[in-house]
Amino acid sequence: MPNSNKITAKPGFLTSIGIPSKRWASEFIAPAKQITQSDSYLFGSGGTTVASLISGSKKQARTREALYSKFRFMESDPIISSALRLIATASLGGHETTGDVVFLEKKPETKKNKSLEKIADEIILALQPLFNKIAFQVAFTGLSYGDAYARLYTEERKGVVDLYVDEMVHPSIVQAFERGNRTAGFAVFIGNKNFERLDVSQMARLRMPRTQFIPQYGVMEKSLRIAITENDINNLPVLPAMVGGSILYNAEEPYDNLTSSLLGLVGQRWIDSIDEQILTPNLTSMTIEQQKRFVTSIKNMLTASKKRVEEAVSSGRPVLERIRHIIPTFAEKQLTTITPSNGGQSGRAANISIEDVMVHARLTAGAIGVDLSMLGFADQLAGGLGEGGFFRTSAQSAELSRTTRAAMTDFFYHIMDIHTLFRYGFVFKPNERPLAPNFYGSISALEAEKQRTNTEKMNSGLMLTQAVQQWKDLGATKEIMETFLSKNMMVDEDLAKLYATIVEQKDVQEDGGDDGFGGQKPSGIGSMDSIFDDYSSFDGIGQSTSVPIPAKTVKWMGFEGSMSLKADLDALAKRHPEYYSNDPDLVLNDIQFVLANPDDWFVHHGGKVSLFRERKGRGSFPLVRIELDRIGESFVARSVYVSGINQVVKKIKERNRLVARLGRSGQSSGPLTIAEYLNGLGNGS
Repeated sequence: MPNSNKITAKPGFLTSIGIPSKRWASEFIAPAKQITQSDSYLFGSGGTTVASLISGSKKQARTREALYSKFRFMESDPIISSALRLIATASLGGHETTGDVVFLEKKPETKKNKSLEKIADEIILALQPLFNKIAFQVAFTGLSYGDAYARLYTEERKGVVDLYVDEMVHPSIVQAFERGNRTAGFAVFIGNKNFERLDVSQMARLRMPRTQFIPQYGVMEKSLRIAITENDINNLPVLPAMVGGSILYNAEEPYDNLTSSLLGLVGQRWIDSIDEQILTPNLTSMTIEQQKRFVTSIKNMLTASKKRVEEAVSSGRPVLERIRHIIPTFAEKQLTTITPSNGGQSGRAANISIEDVMVHARLTAGAIGVDLSMLGFADQLAGGLGEGGFFRTSAQSAELSRTTRAAMTDFFYHIMDIHTLFRYGFVFKPNERPLAPNFYGSISALEAEKQRTNTEKMNSGLMLTQAVQQWKDLGATKEIMETFLSKNMMVDEDLAKLYATIVEQKDVQEDGGDDGFGGQKPSGIGSMDSIFDDYSSFDGIGQSTSVPIPAKTVKWMGFEGSMSLKADLDALAKRHPEYYSNDPDLVLNDIQFVLANPDDWFVHHGGKVSLFRERKGRGSFPLVRIELDRIGESFVARSVYVSGINQVVKKIKERNRLVARLGRSGQSSGPLTIAEYLNGLGNGS
């Protein structure tokens, strides 16, 4: 009896953060000791043996040779081979110009170690060309048979120098042996003795995932030798690997029905192409000699016609002359009737239906995992798929490529291990390999689907962002925002709680103040929200642009005469690249837009004021505002950016409270103008 692994407790830090080993073993491992053989036969389970693996299904157990013979027969079919080729191509993809399908890429940690990076570069130089030479053939064979093999040719201090993947290592003549789930060696049935033994340093195996068991006789013998109770994998016996992993197994039945339907269809057309008639000559008034001569003449006439047709078909030259046959008659007609052998029908009364053929073809393609429209039946694409239906259909085959890529990755890793073993004398640990094989498959199909999906996600995110901003501008609370996102926008509750916290965040403004308008900033040049470090550095010359202020706007501001606005358009655009993309022309357009007809103004801070104008129907930021600072007889634009309605409403209320505090007795009864406000600051009021 094999010794079971003994679990011992290791007290320390780990036991303080998890269940101790003894307690876990008593709860989850110990109950297995209560299982008895008698219990397995009771409770209606009956006698369970390994024989259930080879019986009880629609397909009976077969030998290894019979399975591979069936796969080889199916592989040669045009529809099957097209499907295999399509999946292999989607799995590997390829570079658009060089045609490379496998790319060995260095891991990020490899680039930090110069010695390791040098080894990685050498491996890429030595193995990547070999991988690209065999990749498609290995993938195609693996999809067909579930296994594929490559003979490795190595040299000391050089590593792997070549790979052989042709007929002498075909899966039907190579038997892999396994220890547990690990490939241990190979038996190749060639040579003088029809048997050669190879180890894993001489041959690499592509092992496709065994997603479904295939009934086969070898499982009986395997069940007698396997040590299922052994815990140490190194103590397990080396046993032959079973056939599996082929994507053709599930397609056997529909493929047989398809071939039968096609054979019946073609056979029926062959029958319809035969033009056979029964001739009934009248030999009543003839002597025996005349009868023989007459019948011989008719036979020679028909034989000559048949020969003439055969010569025309074989030579490819049509018969362009008219052919006449003379039949002498006397008192009675010697040839009374000419009756077709098919009962008098001139041909088939109705068309032959191919519906049964198409049904079995669809089932065959579906069992393999490729839509029939991708295998030469593009007319099957219906309008229901919409525009781009071909890409949606072809993406199905691209999805199947993931399992093939996983198997190919292990295959290439094994070859890299053997290469480093012979060249450097060591093998990297699986988690410390400096390289990783990458594939760029399904370039047109899957990428189109990914781009469409990403575009839809981004559009949904942008719409959600606009909705959140609009609700925030309306003054929604955190609870209202959370309810709106979870109930109306169908956002997950945990994300809705996270997004709802935005109502508590202050708007990002230019001067870094608490409300975006400099209300908490102390006065002084050093704290001003300006694109200039010092007022004195601005003289209106150089990079600034003078923008005339319309006369009606000057009057609305409370001034007289002509005035202009000076703005450093480049600096203003760079100050808010998220709005203007560093384009000064966009800044100029917004300045002119506001100056043409401003809606109102408010106090920004101290002597700085802001003009704003609403842009109706322009998204979640409907206002454009300009922060102005008066220098002499002109104004300087300190900032230009967009804003929400909620912010402006608050500042208008503050201005109205300011007007009430000023107590404008003796002044005009109209709205407070910018000129009045600035003059009030100038005389200390």
